[in-house]
Amino acid sequence: MGRMKADPRYNIISLRICRDEYSSLMKISRARKISVSDLMREAVQNLVTSYSECPNLAGAPLGEKVAESR
Repeated sequence: MGRMKADPRYNIISLRICRDEYSSLMKISRARKISVSDLMREAVQNLVTSYSECPNLAGAPLGEKVAESR
């Protein structure tokens, strides 16, 4: 039996994307020499960080539209 991971990942998110989006993800993952899963984890982390740092969005419920500040 394999070793237990320090931070196991049990949650799975799947989505359908068009051929062009898939192609773009594959190109980026190959260029960066990382898996598409790692690329998507990085994208999610960047989104979460951006969301938490934006004063207009901080504390707003997800899914609620917030006016952009200009």
